[in-house]
Amino acid sequence: MQKVKRQEVDETLRNCYRFAEDETLQKYYRFADKADEVNWNARYKPNQEFLAKLIPLILSFTDSSIRKVIDDKTSLRALVTISGGLDSSVSTMLAAEAMKKAKNNGSVKSTSLILLAFKGISDEDLEYARRFGNFITSSYTDLPVYYQESDLTPLLRAIDDHTEELVVASTRQKLYAGGLTTRLINLVGLEVSDKIGHCFINTTNGTEVVLGEFVIGAGGEYAPLVDFYKSRVYDIGELIGIPKFVSERPPINSTYGTDKIHTYFGEIPAGLTPRDVYAVLDPVLYLIYNKGFKPRTIAKGLGHSEKFVKNVYEKVKAQEHRREIPFFSVKDRTIRLKRTIETFTNEEIENFIEDSYNILRR
Repeated sequence: MQKVKRQEVDETLRNCYRFAEDETLQKYYRFADKADEVNWNARYKPNQEFLAKLIPLILSFTDSSIRKVIDDKTSLRALVTISGGLDSSVSTMLAAEAMKKAKNNGSVKSTSLILLAFKGISDEDLEYARRFGNFITSSYTDLPVYYQESDLTPLLRAIDDHTEELVVASTRQKLYAGGLTTRLINLVGLEVSDKIGHCFINTTNGTEVVLGEFVIGAGGEYAPLVDFYKSRVYDIGELIGIPKFVSERPPINSTYGTDKIHTYFGEIPAGLTPRDVYAVLDPVLYLIYNKGFKPRTIAKGLGHSEKFVKNVYEKVKAQEHRREIPFFSVKDRTIRLKRTIETFTNEEIENFIEDSYNILRR
Protein backbone atom coordinates (compact mmCIF):
# COMPACT_ATOMS: atom_id res chain seq x y z
CA MET A 1 0.00 0.00 0.00
CA GLN A 2 1.30 3.46 -0.89
CA LYS A 3 2.09 5.73 2.04
CA VAL A 4 0.29 9.04 2.42
CA LYS A 5 2.57 12.08 2.49
CA ARG A 6 2.52 13.86 5.84
CA GLN A 7 3.94 17.00 7.38
CA GLU A 8 6.67 16.69 10.00
CA VAL A 9 5.12 17.14 13.44
CA ASP A 10 6.71 17.09 16.87
CA GLU A 11 6.31 13.56 18.28
CA THR A 12 4.99 14.99 21.55
CA LEU A 13 2.01 16.31 19.60
CA ARG A 14 1.37 13.14 17.66
CA ASN A 15 -1.51 12.10 19.92
CA CYS A 16 -3.11 15.54 19.78
CA TYR A 17 -2.80 15.59 16.03
CA ARG A 18 -4.81 12.36 15.87
CA PHE A 19 -2.88 10.81 13.01
CA ALA A 20 -5.03 8.15 11.34
CA GLU A 21 -3.58 5.08 9.72
CA ASP A 22 -3.05 5.16 5.98
CA GLU A 23 -5.86 2.61 5.54
CA THR A 24 -8.30 4.97 7.26
CA LEU A 25 -7.21 7.99 5.21
CA GLN A 26 -7.54 6.06 1.97
CA LYS A 27 -10.97 4.79 2.96
CA TYR A 28 -12.28 8.32 3.43
CA TYR A 29 -10.23 10.34 0.95
CA ARG A 30 -8.69 8.16 -1.80
CA PHE A 31 -10.27 8.60 -5.25
CA ALA A 32 -7.77 6.78 -7.45
CA ASP A 33 -4.82 4.53 -6.70
CA LYS A 34 -3.22 4.46 -10.15
CA ALA A 35 -2.44 7.34 -12.49
CA ASP A 36 -4.03 5.58 -15.47
CA GLU A 37 -7.46 5.69 -13.78
CA VAL A 38 -7.57 9.43 -14.48
CA ASN A 39 -7.50 11.43 -17.70
CA TRP A 40 -5.14 14.18 -16.57
CA ASN A 41 -5.89 16.24 -19.69
CA ALA A 42 -9.59 16.70 -18.85
CA ARG A 43 -9.13 20.02 -17.09
CA TYR A 44 -10.85 23.14 -15.89
CA LYS A 45 -10.47 26.07 -18.28
CA PRO A 46 -9.61 29.42 -16.67
CA ASN A 47 -11.20 32.68 -17.76
CA GLN A 48 -9.05 35.34 -16.15
CA GLU A 49 -10.48 38.14 -18.27
CA PHE A 50 -14.01 37.67 -16.92
CA LEU A 51 -12.81 36.82 -13.41
CA ALA A 52 -10.88 40.10 -13.31
CA LYS A 53 -14.22 41.89 -13.72
CA LEU A 54 -15.56 40.09 -10.65
CA ILE A 55 -12.67 41.01 -8.33
CA PRO A 56 -13.96 44.57 -7.65
CA LEU A 57 -17.36 43.07 -6.83
CA ILE A 58 -15.78 40.61 -4.41
CA LEU A 59 -13.91 43.47 -2.72
CA SER A 60 -17.08 45.54 -2.48
CA PHE A 61 -18.98 42.63 -0.94
CA THR A 62 -16.11 41.98 1.46
CA ASP A 63 -16.34 45.61 2.57
CA SER A 64 -20.12 45.51 3.13
CA SER A 65 -20.01 42.10 4.83
CA ILE A 66 -17.37 43.15 7.35
CA ARG A 67 -19.32 46.33 8.16
CA LYS A 68 -22.50 44.32 8.66
CA VAL A 69 -20.81 41.89 11.06
CA ILE A 70 -19.11 44.52 13.22
CA ASP A 71 -22.10 46.90 12.96
CA ASP A 72 -19.88 49.89 12.34
CA LYS A 73 -20.16 51.85 9.10
CA THR A 74 -17.09 53.96 9.82
CA SER A 75 -14.59 51.13 10.29
CA LEU A 76 -13.40 47.86 8.76
CA ARG A 77 -12.03 45.32 11.25
CA ALA A 78 -11.31 41.68 10.43
CA LEU A 79 -9.39 38.68 11.75
CA VAL A 80 -8.07 35.77 9.68
CA THR A 81 -6.46 32.61 11.00
CA ILE A 82 -3.57 31.89 8.63
CA SER A 83 -1.45 28.85 7.82
CA GLY A 84 0.40 30.20 4.80
CA GLY A 85 -1.86 28.11 2.58
CA LEU A 86 -3.71 29.38 -0.48
CA ASP A 87 -7.20 29.84 0.98
CA SER A 88 -6.29 31.78 4.11
CA SER A 89 -3.81 33.86 2.11
CA VAL A 90 -6.32 34.77 -0.60
CA SER A 91 -8.96 35.57 2.03
CA THR A 92 -6.48 37.80 3.85
CA MET A 93 -5.53 39.70 0.72
CA LEU A 94 -9.17 40.22 -0.26
CA ALA A 95 -9.77 41.78 3.16
CA ALA A 96 -6.61 43.89 2.89
CA GLU A 97 -7.51 45.09 -0.61
CA ALA A 98 -11.04 45.98 0.52
CA MET A 99 -9.63 47.96 3.43
CA LYS A 100 -7.09 49.69 1.21
CA LYS A 101 -9.82 50.69 -1.24
CA ALA A 102 -12.11 51.98 1.52
CA LYS A 103 -9.30 53.97 3.09
CA ASN A 104 -8.31 55.51 -0.24
CA ASN A 105 -11.85 56.58 -1.10
CA GLY A 106 -12.47 57.93 2.41
CA SER A 107 -15.44 55.68 3.21
CA VAL A 108 -13.94 54.56 6.55
CA LYS A 109 -12.20 56.34 9.39
CA SER A 110 -10.16 53.34 10.50
CA THR A 111 -9.19 49.77 9.61
CA SER A 112 -7.73 46.83 11.50
CA LEU A 113 -6.54 43.51 10.10
CA ILE A 114 -5.34 40.80 12.49
CA LEU A 115 -3.52 37.71 11.24
CA LEU A 116 -3.53 34.89 13.78
CA ALA A 117 -1.08 32.00 13.31
CA PHE A 118 -0.74 28.95 15.50
CA LYS A 119 2.13 27.05 17.03
CA GLY A 120 1.41 23.43 17.82
CA ILE A 121 0.12 22.35 14.43
CA SER A 122 3.36 21.83 12.53
CA ASP A 123 6.61 23.67 12.03
CA GLU A 124 5.83 23.93 8.31
CA ASP A 125 2.50 25.70 8.86
CA LEU A 126 4.07 28.16 11.27
CA GLU A 127 6.97 28.85 8.92
CA TYR A 128 4.65 29.57 5.99
CA ALA A 129 2.34 31.65 8.18
CA ARG A 130 5.29 33.80 9.29
CA ARG A 131 6.47 34.26 5.71
CA PHE A 132 3.01 35.30 4.61
CA GLY A 133 2.60 37.56 7.63
CA ASN A 134 5.82 39.33 6.67
CA PHE A 135 4.61 39.61 3.08
CA ILE A 136 1.33 41.25 4.11
CA THR A 137 2.81 43.68 6.60
CA SER A 138 5.41 44.82 4.07
CA SER A 139 2.91 44.99 1.18
CA TYR A 140 0.27 47.03 3.02
CA THR A 141 2.34 49.54 4.94
CA ASP A 142 -0.52 52.06 4.97
CA LEU A 143 -2.83 49.65 6.81
CA PRO A 144 -2.71 48.63 10.47
CA VAL A 145 -1.87 44.92 10.09
CA TYR A 146 -1.16 42.93 13.24
CA TYR A 147 0.48 39.51 13.06
CA GLN A 148 0.09 37.37 16.18
CA GLU A 149 1.07 33.83 17.12
CA SER A 150 -0.71 31.57 19.57
CA ASP A 151 0.56 28.29 21.03
CA LEU A 152 -2.31 25.81 20.79
CA THR A 153 -0.31 22.92 22.23
CA PRO A 154 -1.71 23.10 25.81
CA LEU A 155 -5.31 23.35 24.56
CA LEU A 156 -4.86 20.57 22.03
CA ARG A 157 -3.45 18.25 24.66
CA ALA A 158 -6.04 19.11 27.31
CA ILE A 159 -9.11 18.85 25.08
CA ASP A 160 -7.85 15.75 23.30
CA ASP A 161 -7.08 13.97 26.56
CA HIS A 162 -10.47 14.91 28.00
CA THR A 163 -12.47 13.79 24.97
CA GLU A 164 -10.46 10.55 24.79
CA GLU A 165 -11.41 9.86 28.42
CA LEU A 166 -15.06 10.43 27.54
CA VAL A 167 -14.79 8.07 24.58
CA VAL A 168 -13.32 5.33 26.76
CA ALA A 169 -15.91 5.91 29.48
CA SER A 170 -18.73 5.60 26.95
CA THR A 171 -17.55 2.03 26.17
CA ARG A 172 -18.32 2.76 22.53
CA GLN A 173 -16.05 1.95 19.61
CA LYS A 174 -14.02 4.86 18.33
CA LEU A 175 -14.78 5.28 14.63
CA TYR A 176 -13.13 8.57 13.66
CA ALA A 177 -10.04 10.50 14.72
CA GLY A 178 -12.01 13.73 15.03
CA GLY A 179 -11.33 17.25 13.75
CA LEU A 180 -9.95 18.92 16.86
CA THR A 181 -7.19 20.96 15.25
CA THR A 182 -9.37 22.76 12.71
CA ARG A 183 -12.26 23.08 15.14
CA LEU A 184 -10.06 24.63 17.80
CA ILE A 185 -8.45 27.08 15.35
CA ASN A 186 -11.89 28.29 14.27
CA LEU A 187 -13.24 28.53 17.80
CA VAL A 188 -10.23 30.52 19.02
CA GLY A 189 -10.44 32.83 16.00
CA LEU A 190 -14.15 33.43 16.48
CA GLU A 191 -13.85 33.98 20.23
CA VAL A 192 -11.06 36.54 19.84
CA SER A 193 -12.95 38.29 17.03
CA ASP A 194 -16.09 38.58 19.15
CA LYS A 195 -14.19 40.01 22.10
CA ILE A 196 -12.48 42.76 20.07
CA GLY A 197 -15.28 43.56 17.62
CA HIS A 198 -13.70 42.12 14.48
CA CYS A 199 -15.23 40.06 11.69
CA PHE A 200 -13.87 36.51 11.69
CA ILE A 201 -13.30 35.46 8.09
CA ASN A 202 -14.03 31.87 7.05
CA THR A 203 -11.43 30.69 4.51
CA THR A 204 -13.21 27.52 3.30
CA ASN A 205 -13.32 27.06 -0.49
CA GLY A 206 -15.99 25.46 -2.68
CA THR A 207 -14.09 22.22 -3.27
CA GLU A 208 -13.91 21.67 0.49
CA VAL A 209 -17.64 22.37 0.82
CA VAL A 210 -18.58 19.81 -1.84
CA LEU A 211 -16.23 17.19 -0.33
CA GLY A 212 -17.37 17.92 3.23
CA GLU A 213 -13.88 18.99 4.28
CA PHE A 214 -14.93 21.48 6.89
CA VAL A 215 -15.67 21.23 10.59
CA ILE A 216 -19.31 21.29 11.67
CA GLY A 217 -19.92 23.61 14.60
CA ALA A 218 -17.10 26.03 13.88
CA GLY A 219 -16.83 28.66 11.20
CA GLY A 220 -16.48 32.34 10.42
CA GLU A 221 -18.80 35.28 9.95
CA TYR A 222 -17.96 36.06 6.34
CA ALA A 223 -16.93 33.50 3.73
CA PRO A 224 -15.51 34.97 0.50
CA LEU A 225 -14.45 31.68 -1.13
CA VAL A 226 -17.18 29.09 -0.48
CA ASP A 227 -18.73 29.54 -3.94
CA PHE A 228 -15.39 29.15 -5.74
CA TYR A 229 -13.83 25.77 -6.45
CA LYS A 230 -10.15 25.50 -5.52
CA SER A 231 -9.05 25.83 -9.15
CA ARG A 232 -10.77 29.23 -9.29
CA VAL A 233 -9.21 30.28 -5.98
CA TYR A 234 -5.80 29.77 -7.62
CA ASP A 235 -6.92 32.15 -10.37
CA ILE A 236 -8.14 34.75 -7.87
CA GLY A 237 -4.83 34.50 -6.04
CA GLU A 238 -2.94 35.05 -9.27
CA LEU A 239 -4.99 38.16 -10.09
CA ILE A 240 -4.54 39.79 -6.69
CA GLY A 241 -0.83 38.98 -6.41
CA ILE A 242 -0.48 36.02 -4.05
CA PRO A 243 3.24 35.19 -3.65
CA LYS A 244 4.52 32.06 -5.38
CA PHE A 245 5.65 30.39 -2.17
CA VAL A 246 1.95 30.26 -1.23
CA SER A 247 0.45 29.28 -4.59
CA GLU A 248 3.03 26.53 -5.15
CA ARG A 249 2.67 24.99 -1.69
CA PRO A 250 0.79 21.64 -1.59
CA PRO A 251 -2.56 22.00 0.24
CA ILE A 252 -2.53 20.35 3.67
CA ASN A 253 -5.29 18.54 5.58
CA SER A 254 -4.81 20.25 8.94
CA THR A 255 -6.59 17.49 10.85
CA TYR A 256 -4.18 14.75 9.80
CA GLY A 257 -1.15 16.72 8.62
CA THR A 258 -1.33 15.13 5.17
CA ASP A 259 -0.75 16.39 1.65
CA LYS A 260 -4.30 16.56 0.28
CA ILE A 261 -3.67 15.74 -3.37
CA HIS A 262 -1.49 12.75 -2.55
CA THR A 263 -4.25 11.52 -0.25
CA TYR A 264 -6.78 11.82 -3.09
CA PHE A 265 -4.51 10.19 -5.67
CA GLY A 266 -2.08 7.34 -5.05
CA GLU A 267 -0.12 8.23 -8.18
CA ILE A 268 0.23 11.61 -9.87
CA PRO A 269 2.14 12.05 -13.14
CA ALA A 270 5.50 13.77 -12.77
CA GLY A 271 5.46 17.50 -13.36
CA LEU A 272 1.86 18.14 -12.29
CA THR A 273 1.42 20.85 -9.65
CA PRO A 274 -1.33 20.91 -7.01
CA ARG A 275 -3.06 23.52 -9.17
CA ASP A 276 -3.01 21.08 -12.12
CA VAL A 277 -4.51 18.32 -9.97
CA TYR A 278 -7.39 20.50 -8.79
CA ALA A 279 -7.98 21.52 -12.41
CA VAL A 280 -8.71 17.82 -13.05
CA LEU A 281 -10.71 17.13 -9.89
CA ASP A 282 -12.95 20.20 -9.82
CA PRO A 283 -14.77 19.58 -13.14
CA VAL A 284 -15.72 16.12 -11.84
CA LEU A 285 -17.07 17.68 -8.65
CA TYR A 286 -18.95 20.30 -10.65
CA LEU A 287 -20.62 17.74 -12.90
CA ILE A 288 -21.63 15.64 -9.88
CA TYR A 289 -22.70 18.34 -7.45
CA ASN A 290 -23.84 21.22 -9.64
CA LYS A 291 -25.12 19.38 -12.70
CA GLY A 292 -26.33 16.09 -11.23
CA PHE A 293 -24.62 13.78 -13.73
CA LYS A 294 -24.04 10.10 -12.91
CA PRO A 295 -20.56 8.54 -12.78
CA ARG A 296 -20.88 6.57 -16.02
CA THR A 297 -21.79 9.68 -18.03
CA ILE A 298 -18.94 11.70 -16.55
CA ALA A 299 -16.39 8.93 -16.96
CA LYS A 300 -17.34 8.35 -20.60
CA GLY A 301 -17.39 12.05 -21.45
CA LEU A 302 -14.14 12.99 -19.72
CA GLY A 303 -12.15 9.84 -20.35
CA HIS A 304 -11.78 8.88 -16.68
CA SER A 305 -12.23 5.38 -15.29
CA GLU A 306 -15.70 4.81 -13.91
CA LYS A 307 -14.11 3.61 -10.67
CA PHE A 308 -12.44 6.97 -10.08
CA VAL A 309 -15.58 8.99 -10.79
CA LYS A 310 -17.72 6.66 -8.70
CA ASN A 311 -15.36 7.10 -5.73
CA VAL A 312 -15.69 10.88 -6.00
CA TYR A 313 -19.47 10.58 -6.48
CA GLU A 314 -19.89 8.48 -3.34
CA LYS A 315 -17.77 10.89 -1.32
CA VAL A 316 -19.87 13.87 -2.44
CA LYS A 317 -23.17 12.12 -1.73
CA ALA A 318 -21.97 10.96 1.68
CA GLN A 319 -21.39 14.58 2.75
CA GLU A 320 -24.92 15.88 2.17
CA HIS A 321 -25.65 15.93 5.91
CA ARG A 322 -22.61 18.14 6.47
CA ARG A 323 -23.43 20.65 3.76
CA GLU A 324 -27.04 20.93 4.95
CA ILE A 325 -27.65 19.73 8.49
CA PRO A 326 -31.00 17.85 8.65
CA PHE A 327 -33.70 19.62 10.62
CA PHE A 328 -37.37 18.88 11.23
CA SER A 329 -39.48 21.22 9.11
CA VAL A 330 -43.15 21.73 9.93
CA LYS A 331 -43.92 23.16 6.48
CA ASP A 332 -42.56 23.17 2.94
CA ARG A 333 -39.79 25.66 2.48
CA THR A 334 -37.14 26.53 -0.04
CA ILE A 335 -33.88 28.00 1.22
CA ARG A 336 -32.64 30.45 -1.38
CA LEU A 337 -29.66 32.76 -1.40
CA LYS A 338 -29.79 35.75 -3.71
CA ARG A 339 -26.69 35.99 -5.84
CA THR A 340 -24.29 38.75 -4.91
CA ILE A 341 -23.46 39.77 -8.49
CA GLU A 342 -25.99 42.15 -10.02
CA THR A 343 -23.92 43.85 -12.72
CA PHE A 344 -23.89 40.74 -14.93
CA THR A 345 -26.86 38.72 -16.11
CA ASN A 346 -27.54 35.18 -14.92
CA GLU A 347 -26.73 33.97 -18.43
CA GLU A 348 -23.31 35.66 -18.40
CA ILE A 349 -22.42 34.12 -15.05
CA GLU A 350 -23.75 30.71 -16.08
CA ASN A 351 -21.64 30.77 -19.25
CA PHE A 352 -18.58 31.82 -17.24
CA ILE A 353 -18.98 28.83 -14.93
CA GLU A 354 -20.05 26.31 -17.57
CA ASP A 355 -17.22 27.17 -19.96
CA SER A 356 -14.71 26.51 -17.19
CA TYR A 357 -16.08 23.34 -15.61
CA ASN A 358 -18.55 21.60 -17.92
CA ILE A 359 -16.06 19.75 -20.07
CA LEU A 360 -18.91 17.60 -21.42
CA ARG A 361 -20.19 20.68 -23.25
CA ARG A 362 -16.93 21.40 -25.08
